[in-house]
Amino acid sequence: MDRNSITITMNLLSWIGLIAMGFMIYYLLFDTASRYGEQGERIGFESMKKSRYLLLLISLASVFLFYPLSIFYCLGQIQTILSCLTAAALIAWSKDRKILAGFLVGLCCSIKPQYAVVLLWAAFRKEWRFSVALVVTAGILQAVSVLAYGFHNVIGYIDVLRFISRRGESFFPNQSVNGVMNRLLFNGNNLEWVEDSFPAYNPAVYYTTVASSAVILGVALFWRVRHRPQLLDLALIFLSVTIASPVAWEHHYGILLPIFAVLIPAAIARRPFGKWTEAYLMTAYFLVSQKLETFTDQFANTHLNFLQSYLFFGAIMVLVLLYRLLSVDARLAKASV
Repeated sequence: MDRNSITITMNLLSWIGLIAMGFMIYYLLFDTASRYGEQGERIGFESMKKSRYLLLLISLASVFLFYPLSIFYCLGQIQTILSCLTAAALIAWSKDRKILAGFLVGLCCSIKPQYAVVLLWAAFRKEWRFSVALVVTAGILQAVSVLAYGFHNVIGYIDVLRFISRRGESFFPNQSVNGVMNRLLFNGNNLEWVEDSFPAYNPAVYYTTVASSAVILGVALFWRVRHRPQLLDLALIFLSVTIASPVAWEHHYGILLPIFAVLIPAAIARRPFGKWTEAYLMTAYFLVSQKLETFTDQFANTHLNFLQSYLFFGAIMVLVLLYRLLSVDARLAKASV
């Protein structure tokens, strides 16, 4: 298959993936709302049941209005498919199809090795069906890769990851701690993509990146480790893996849309921030779903260039909300015993 045919095939798969994502968003919204039955009036669950078709249209529209997903038109990235796989994994987990969920995450892991952290997360919680399915899927695909391209490519990829992790990327679409630090220290070009250039190695950037990644992943791995993981727990580890990456491009945050589909009904039902819950939700959603670079890039060469990391800060808000929601759920569950 020539390069042009591959491009056409991948673009077609991405379009199919976006449409499928719309249906999955609809399912996750409806399914999560139904799980909070006692707060049905607050969520508007009865109205949702009466307006299923309107909710489906909104779900489909949201996919094309969510910038980290819709940016695929320009980039043609496989991340669109990976985002769909994570959404499908959330649905499989919600239906207690742990083997299927593990298989789907294993597919992700074969493309993005950092998803191996999800395996540790599951193993620590003794989710063996999920863990075995993930290992078998990723292992088979890795073996096929080695047979097709040779083991030297695996070693070469590890070297590339090591190189990137030491330098990161200053270009503003890198929405991570590494990106924030590189831009704050004016280490590299933050407005233009330079294909064959990386920021110079900076110890402050490197060690801040390592420390923040260790904290984000460490807390996610060991928090509530003795509890049976819920759907929100899986969403939390997915988001933590993305945020903790040294280079987290804008399109990597496409996973936030299915996370919001789970989060919104739960947050409205539990109100973890009281009367400020809805405002918090809307602010976080606005920051992660919109393209604001026309405004924020004006500060690229000033000490206010941290404003270019608006998507990263929105993702942190979502992560905080997930932790808060799970804490509220745990407290309510304990009170009901």
